Amino acid sequence: MVGLGGAALGVLFMAQSFSGHGAGSTFALSPVPPVGDVLRWTADRREAGALQAEALDDLLKLLLGAGWVVLASALVTIISRAAGQSALRRGDMAVRRAVGASKGVLRLSLVIEVGLTSLLILFAGLGIGFVATRAGVAMWPGSGSASFAPRVVFLLMALALVMGIVLVLGANLRENIAHQEEGQVPLALPAGQLGFGFAILVGGSLVLGRATEITRVAGGPSGAPGSVIELEVADSAAKDRSEHYRRLLDSLSTDESIETASLTNAGAAAGLGVVDLVTTDCGQCPDGTIILKFHSFDGLHEFISPDTFEAQGISVVQGRGFTLDDDWDAPRVAVVSRHLASRHFEGGDAVGRDIFVASGWPARPYKVIGIVDDHASYALGGAGKPLSTVYLSVLQHPPANTELVVRPHRGRSVPRNLEVRLAAVLGPHSRMGPAATEAERARQDAAPVQWLAFWFKVAGWAMLGIAVVGTFTILSMWVRSRAAELVLRRSVGATRFRLTLYVVNRTMVVAVGGVGLGIFLFAAIVRPSIADLFADLPAWDSGLVIRLALLFVATALAGSLLPTAKALRKSLH
Repeated sequence: MVGLGGAALGVLFMAQSFSGHGAGSTFALSPVPPVGDVLRWTADRREAGALQAEALDDLLKLLLGAGWVVLASALVTIISRAAGQSALRRGDMAVRRAVGASKGVLRLSLVIEVGLTSLLILFAGLGIGFVATRAGVAMWPGSGSASFAPRVVFLLMALALVMGIVLVLGANLRENIAHQEEGQVPLALPAGQLGFGFAILVGGSLVLGRATEITRVAGGPSGAPGSVIELEVADSAAKDRSEHYRRLLDSLSTDESIETASLTNAGAAAGLGVVDLVTTDCGQCPDGTIILKFHSFDGLHEFISPDTFEAQGISVVQGRGFTLDDDWDAPRVAVVSRHLASRHFEGGDAVGRDIFVASGWPARPYKVIGIVDDHASYALGGAGKPLSTVYLSVLQHPPANTELVVRPHRGRSVPRNLEVRLAAVLGPHSRMGPAATEAERARQDAAPVQWLAFWFKVAGWAMLGIAVVGTFTILSMWVRSRAAELVLRRSVGATRFRLTLYVVNRTMVVAVGGVGLGIFLFAAIVRPSIADLFADLPAWDSGLVIRLALLFVATALAGSLLPTAKALRKSLH
């Protein structure tokens, strides 16, 4: 019981610390530099960093919910074990009562025993929680800290007290659950524990698979070893930045060793931008029963260069993309995603029509010059962005913070003097971050997702362990409750094998029922919660589900065979 309670409290303490519910506990991702005032944004705009912070907070809350589920499962197992052991204590209590011990002394001894057990559970939980929290902080790829906040410690103390009460209740049941009829022995409890553990483990594995996909996708369609450099040109006027960027892109486009040179707002390579108001000159678009000429909605704004679509593998399906001529002095133009064109322009015919971004309606129209395929964001928080995307020229709206991706031709390498060339073009007011390969940047983007997946799986494995103990305990009690029937079956010729098979069949019902419940919980609760945070999350991984289902069934069988064998030996002699 100490191990069960300590593990449950430790998992909850870890999740409580990670989720920021303890003073001094903060977890944050590496900040995405804001786009800045390149447009007249509305007051409701949301930057990429805000989208990621919201997604991280939601995932940590989901992990906290898993911690509470682990604790609830542990409480169920503890009360079951206490109830099962009450029969063993009954004979000892009768002997002590016969030799003169009063009821008060017996109750006091029980309270002392339960109190010591609760303290051991509390200290075990604090120790496990401390180790797990420190390990989580050390593994976190961004900035993070956690502390043993008084409110968290008091919470654990209260929970240890609850466990003590549970132990007292279990040990003082008037009717031992092991002597009740079959229908009253709660075989649904281990099935429920297995189900919750299954759902959490499948969810953690799905998140881990998404992290692997991030690493693969972020490497780019050509697989060439490109370089990513963060640029900051903050002290120049917007028109001067536009000229600096134009000269930079013009210089890189003439380099025979470079295949593509994409200059975008920070986060655009991962599909992130600024979410704000978009208004289209729709034509005749229905909004319920009303026909509107102008259609307003929230859209994603990205600022890109002519090579960005090619670098990100996005196809132009109608019209054209940007060129270097779409600069500061040129008429304002925009490219829209296929989803935006089909939903917010009459007949999907967007090319040549007007679009208004942020607070620009109706005075500042942009001409739509092209439609491109939809591009899902693989980054954490990408699912929180709208599907409708407006691409604007980085030369017409030059952010102070940009990200340059330079990808060489196959068999070539990025020019060694690239940083020197950038500094010469951008001028003395520029600042460059350290160059990283696209693979390194992909690993950085995937690291927070891998971290979250790891701790989800820790909670899932803890649930599995608790469920195995619960299966072991409750099936033992169920076998004892069926002792008379087993003896009767044995007396009319049933072999040990058939009796064992009878019990194993009940175990299979528990295990298969638990897996079925886990699949339902995953589909109804866990996956929708994760899908709100990751774009294009796979709906199902049949291979993963089958492997975990076989593991859970085998584990449940293993957890029941030993108590079954012991019970059969006692019942049949």
